[in-house]
Amino acid sequence: MLYRSIAVLVLAAGQVAGQPARDLLPQVERAIPRISAEEASEALQTEATVPSGRFSFEDAGKAMATACRTPVSATHAAQCWSYRGLWHQLQGQFTEAESLYVRAISSFEEAPVANQRLLATTLHNLGATYRELRRLQAAKQVLWRALALRKDAYGEDHPLTASTLGQLGTVHLAAGELTKAEELLQTAVSTHERFLPATDPDRVTTVHNLAQLRIAQNRSMPAIELLRGLITPSVGAADPPSLVHAAPYQTLAALYRQLGEYARALPLLRMAQRLYEDSFGSEDLTSALVRVEFGLLSAAEGKNQLAKTQLRDARVRLVRILGGQHPQVASVENNLAVVCLHIGNVDEAAVLLEQAIHTVRSVEDGPERELGVYLTNMAEVRRRQGKLQESEAHLREALGLLEKTLTPDSPEVLGALEQYAAVLNARRSPGVQNVMKRIRAIRSHLKGSHAR
Repeated sequence: MLYRSIAVLVLAAGQVAGQPARDLLPQVERAIPRISAEEASEALQTEATVPSGRFSFEDAGKAMATACRTPVSATHAAQCWSYRGLWHQLQGQFTEAESLYVRAISSFEEAPVANQRLLATTLHNLGATYRELRRLQAAKQVLWRALALRKDAYGEDHPLTASTLGQLGTVHLAAGELTKAEELLQTAVSTHERFLPATDPDRVTTVHNLAQLRIAQNRSMPAIELLRGLITPSVGAADPPSLVHAAPYQTLAALYRQLGEYARALPLLRMAQRLYEDSFGSEDLTSALVRVEFGLLSAAEGKNQLAKTQLRDARVRLVRILGGQHPQVASVENNLAVVCLHIGNVDEAAVLLEQAIHTVRSVEDGPERELGVYLTNMAEVRRRQGKLQESEAHLREALGLLEKTLTPDSPEVLGALEQYAAVLNARRSPGVQNVMKRIRAIRSHLKGSHAR
């Protein structure tokens, strides 16, 4: 019964990654070495597992609860905690997932003979969970351990080992460590391209993450090429685009928005929304995050009242799913504050930014880049309120964080420097000319960066 319910959870992971149920048997066998082909096939053939082509988290939760009611050993308990953690992780319930993964790891370590492969998978998933919670140092620690176990179990040149390398790459990317992120992601992509088909979710994920690295490096054209390469096979193919393509559609839409190509962004964003909602409905975390992108697109087009409505709605949904003190919620609060500034709601922007800054400061190993951006926006709020000394202090802290986590010529650093120059000039403080000289150098460099 336990292995059958585990198969149900693996089906969940596959469905989330965009794989139809009929294609999942190899993944079930690969991910759960002890499950028999007969048990996996039985799970695949059970209509309740994937009703009407859509996975039911409720059904999987019931199956897991039944199977794990009375664990018979430490290993059995570890498996239960691990897959219950996966159940929460796939729904965006990261705090609950973290607690269960930690219990699973403890149970594995108490078992006389630990299942090293499942322990590696649990550590990998815990690392991904820590990344979502922006606990980047903790994510690195458990992912390096998962990588060592997977190298021992599968070898260095294996898709699962490469998946952990890729996950590590995204953590280093989030920490602003772009050189290390590139090394890890390039290795992961190379392995996946040799062993996995173009539409395999793991391969799509690593290439998508490499595209996000290119965006962070201000290399827009290479990022566009990678993203279009992911979604182009789905255009005109025998099978329509599936859930695996949703994230590349969403990221490409966001990139076009940043480049001011709004007409290209909108249909891509609508496609991502359709793919997510066809799989999970309109109340899922992925759907809420797409709604954030719609708000950002409206703001970029100057439709600020519409953007404010869209971002408020997205914030309410995210609070309901993630809770109020979550980095994703803080990100939306920051974006909503920027819109409020554009329409003159300075005091409302101040309240939102205070909440966002408090959230990221309270996160262990908190996201320094995001904090730098939020402080830059708070500096503008204080400038408009006539509090120039506070504004200057916020900008000094913001520049320190942004220069630490981004390339020296990034748009975020440029924006903070421009604000810093304006505040220094208003306060008649020394050093304005040096700041302006640096601003001119960055502007000149950025003119040619998108073509590289």
